[in-house]
Amino acid sequence: MLVPRCLVGLVAGSLVFWSACGGDGTGGVPSAELYADPEICDVPCEVLIDSGVETHSDDGLTFAWDVGDGPFEGDARLLHTFETAGTHSITVTVSDGEGSSSDTVTVVAQSHPKTSGDVDESGGSVSHGDCSVTVPEGIAPGAFSIEIAELPSMAEAAERRLGAGRFESLGSAYQITTPAKSSVAFDLAVKNADAAGVDASELGWLVRFIGKPMPMPDSLEPTPSLAPVAIYVLEPVKRVEVDGTVQGDVYGRSRVELVRLLAPLVIEPEPSGANALKASQLPVSV
Repeated sequence: MLVPRCLVGLVAGSLVFWSACGGDGTGGVPSAELYADPEICDVPCEVLIDSGVETHSDDGLTFAWDVGDGPFEGDARLLHTFETAGTHSITVTVSDGEGSSSDTVTVVAQSHPKTSGDVDESGGSVSHGDCSVTVPEGIAPGAFSIEIAELPSMAEAAERRLGAGRFESLGSAYQITTPAKSSVAFDLAVKNADAAGVDASELGWLVRFIGKPMPMPDSLEPTPSLAPVAIYVLEPVKRVEVDGTVQGDVYGRSRVELVRLLAPLVIEPEPSGANALKASQLPVSV
């Protein structure tokens, strides 16, 4: 299988992903090692399906996908929305014109507990179980809805990107859904008994969102796949209340989970003055 060599970066406090990825040079058809992120989702759900193969503009590989309604050509990664509940089978076939390899994965789309509410220019709060999202006054440009869905932990999928042994899950993940991606953070609070009495430096937010790699400027490497990718980052919490309520920030259209850090987060100031996670805290393969 091709082993990608990729770079990620940060510009002016915002996550900007680029890549200069290369294979291992062994030749032949890479073995498809398909996985879905997430494998269990809240219907309707957007799923990132990855062939496990890194491709470039000059390698001649093709990808034939089948998500249940017939094959079609695509990229090394596929972003697909499942509109109906059930167990969905996805297959990819990777070919170089002389040989091919295939793999199949299943996605379980089902309804999960959720709560929705409206906020406007005066602010507002929406809560579901132990999770609440508050929009301060003056943040919202107008009325819009916020939905919070409680989902299974995403720790296993995140470890595929970030590596094992860096954190452990403290419970459920929460999908924060808004009509559009938010450029301003909302206030997030998650109550967890295991967080009571724990120092804020020992906790973090595991955050997932969908991003798109960008070619590294002036790179001499072949252009890598620019298909969407599931991005995971670890972010610091703001504070921990006596009852175990953990405070932090969240953006619309992201998934967040409270975790216990097994290694400290390292925060370095950017030249612009904004705080940013070091590249070591970001996924290093796409």
